[in-house]
Amino acid sequence: MMFLRHNFKMNLSRIGLKPQCYTDFGNPTEVGYFHKFSGRRACFSRVLHLSSQWVSAIGDQGDRNRRKIPTPIHEWMLGTNRILTIMLVFITFALCVIGAGQVSAQEATPEPTPTTEDPIFRGVVEVDSAFVRVLPDFDAEPIASVFEDDVVEIVGRNLDGTWFEVRRPYRMNNLGWIYEGTLEWDFAPEFLPLTDITTGVLGDQPLTEAPPFGMFVVEGAALRDAPTRTSQRIINIPPNVVIPVLERNLDASWLHVNYLGYDGWIIGFTTRDRPDTLDVLPLSPIAPAPDTPPVVIIPPEIQLAQAERLRTYMVERRDFAMNMTGFWWAVNQGEVMPCEAIPPIAVYAVSDQDVRELPELDRYLPRLGEAVTYLNNSVSLLDDCGIITPLQAGRARNDAINARVIFEATIERLDALVENVIQ
Repeated sequence: MMFLRHNFKMNLSRIGLKPQCYTDFGNPTEVGYFHKFSGRRACFSRVLHLSSQWVSAIGDQGDRNRRKIPTPIHEWMLGTNRILTIMLVFITFALCVIGAGQVSAQEATPEPTPTTEDPIFRGVVEVDSAFVRVLPDFDAEPIASVFEDDVVEIVGRNLDGTWFEVRRPYRMNNLGWIYEGTLEWDFAPEFLPLTDITTGVLGDQPLTEAPPFGMFVVEGAALRDAPTRTSQRIINIPPNVVIPVLERNLDASWLHVNYLGYDGWIIGFTTRDRPDTLDVLPLSPIAPAPDTPPVVIIPPEIQLAQAERLRTYMVERRDFAMNMTGFWWAVNQGEVMPCEAIPPIAVYAVSDQDVRELPELDRYLPRLGEAVTYLNNSVSLLDDCGIITPLQAGRARNDAINARVIFEATIERLDALVENVIQ
């Protein structure tokens, strides 16, 4: 556009005219040489308007006197119009070619692979005001203050994860340390980097460098000097703290940790599970293999023998409970019944070996004990013969019914076990 305007001005000078902008035909407005972009653009647009009028005038052969065109420039305008038309066509074609090339380049260029950026941990101050201190300690010097609803970025943690190192949002310099209880936050603090390994050390084996891995303790854990339950306990680790983890055993059931300078091992299930534990934590060369209890296969014949012995016991007591139900019903109706003391009903006797051979005994025995208690309550009235009130007879009958119901339900479960599992 600038080049065309410049040429137009030069052509006007060659034919003896001053640079002018035409508001209409025959009434030029003297504007001199333009120095501002707005003036050049306005003059050029009026020249194009003049050209369109000229083309319209000579295209109308029937009325050539309808418009008056200044004769000094009409020949020049015809050539200029052709030049402008050719240049506009050329520019349009060039822009189409360039645009198509850019589209092709965009289609051919593969999209960049997204990169995983470091997560941003944030917290919101939930107290009226709080100090930010130079170290993660309540006795450390305060260096700044934050107020309720202030947002801070959390960039690190201390040795037990109870203090956070923070900075203002979108700042590069860290502000200091703030106690985690003054913030409202919602993330896993074990994923924060450990940025202070000296403040708060109590033991005689402090860390020399910050381990990259941490674990959140969900329940109190005993720190031991070896990865076994029988090893000596060093100190108890409280819950809801984050501890640096150094190594693991084969299946991560034991973790080698350092808690405030105390070095030892804790059981893995006392910490919150992390999916990358086996991938990131190195295997300790001194950790023994995990305890694997010996597997003993009980032959079906032995299990069936245990089930049959239990079934015989329950059937006998169930039948006895049914007899006592009828006995006390007769007494309640006023009949005179023989009175003979009955010894207490014994509970089902089992040993550890019996439970190993039929593990379901652990589930059955509590119910059997309850049934035996009901049955003994029912027969205890026979210890003292004499007159029994209807209320006493009714209670004894109810106890016998309860015992019978429990025995019958347990027999059904045992039969289902034998049919579906053992055989």
